[in-house]
Amino acid sequence: MAFKKRKKTILGLDIGSSYIKYAILDLSGNEPMLKDYGITELSDGSIADGEIMDRLALVDTVKNLLQSKEVKVKETSTTLLGRGVIVKKIKMDKMKDSELNVLVKQEAENNIPYGIEDVQIDYKVLGPSDEEGKIDVLLVAAKKEILMPYIDLIEEIDLIPAVVDVPAFTIQNCYEMNYEPEADKMVALLHIGYETTILSFIQGTQNIFTRDVTVAIKSTLQKIPGATKEQIDNIFKGETVDELAEEIITEGLMSFFDELAVNVERALPFTNQEKIDKIIISGGGSNANGIIEFFKDRFETDVEKMDAFKNIKIKEGLFALDEIEKVAPLLVPSLGLSFRS
Repeated sequence: MAFKKRKKTILGLDIGSSYIKYAILDLSGNEPMLKDYGITELSDGSIADGEIMDRLALVDTVKNLLQSKEVKVKETSTTLLGRGVIVKKIKMDKMKDSELNVLVKQEAENNIPYGIEDVQIDYKVLGPSDEEGKIDVLLVAAKKEILMPYIDLIEEIDLIPAVVDVPAFTIQNCYEMNYEPEADKMVALLHIGYETTILSFIQGTQNIFTRDVTVAIKSTLQKIPGATKEQIDNIFKGETVDELAEEIITEGLMSFFDELAVNVERALPFTNQEKIDKIIISGGGSNANGIIEFFKDRFETDVEKMDAFKNIKIKEGLFALDEIEKVAPLLVPSLGLSFRS
């Protein structure tokens, strides 16, 4: 893991459709250390399909969480909600950085379906391409009509928006903090949230392909007849729900796992790889009973729940021992966000 010491701390704020999570890493020592975190549930309907439906409720929820935990850090790294972000890998001629800054904008005009004046552009050079004299560049374009109101929202919460990231990259950040990526191995990162599952294929530290799918925790409401949102939440915490027959829960979860696996299989051809060397699962869905075993059997490869604190120390007394396993998968994006400079 490449780790640079940093005196300044940053608030990693993950605004999800069901929960608000934050993490603050202390990066001033030899190892990153989680010095503070918080999780609170968001009222139903505040966010739906990536759209903010009740702005006032969202602002109040975040403010109340931060005030209750006496958070003093203002500089914030967060992810953009909604579908206004395009991530695309492109090939470009090898050139100086100064020239690349100019030509990336021209390439963006040819590779995104929006007017260049309507988007904010960023990019990262991934390295040499498989084509001689070319480099692979990861292009990110965010629609300003979504980005600017979101920045206003962060400021309305009395925070300073220092970084606005792409959700898939925050999960990759947490992965890279805790694991030793191998250049010849392809890892599938599967972050299962309430409304969306984020799927990324990583080779070494390169993001080969990423996709958001709507098969997520919420999907099981249709797969487990009669289940309420509260009961679904408990099922994904690994808790017993006496009101529902065990076989109905198991059947619904197996159907859910199968649908997730189908999405992974459909995405695999876009990587130009034949197999997945490892699958790492995070998010609230990773706590479901049987999910690790299902994916091991389906893909005949190593599968594990992401160990979010493998290389990150935890401030003494911050967690009760029995909390870590259930809470850690939820904090993956906010940890990745707080690690951002």
